[in-house]
Amino acid sequence: MTGQDARDVIAEAINDDGWTCDVHEPHRFGECTPCRDAQTHTAQAALDALTDAGYAIVRLPERDMTSEHATPESQHEVPLWALGDGLVAVVSTCCGELSVTGGDYQPDEGRTLAAAILAAAAHAEAGESDE
Repeated sequence: MTGQDARDVIAEAINDDGWTCDVHEPHRFGECTPCRDAQTHTAQAALDALTDAGYAIVRLPERDMTSEHATPESQHEVPLWALGDGLVAVVSTCCGELSVTGGDYQPDEGRTLAAAILAAAAHAEAGESDE
């Protein structure tokens, strides 16, 4: 799904769930233009409804790098999400702590930083190991 926006992800899920036009059996997403257009329209309506209700749809970024992080108990690789001169890191996957360093951000950078924090939080909650 790399490169797809949220609308296309939802439209493809609608297709995969079997929602197609009256003429077709379920098929690969995008094979029927009228089906794809209707699915995309419905997906956009769903996104608009969520936005109107105050929800934000955020694509979580992949982590950028790892860094050695020494703790008194152990030494392990810590995944990092970078933004300019700011950094979001999972400081302790065992405790699920996050550390945010950096300075001031423009609004678009703030959105990117928020997505990086959400990605780091999901990583910490999952207890993923990078050792």
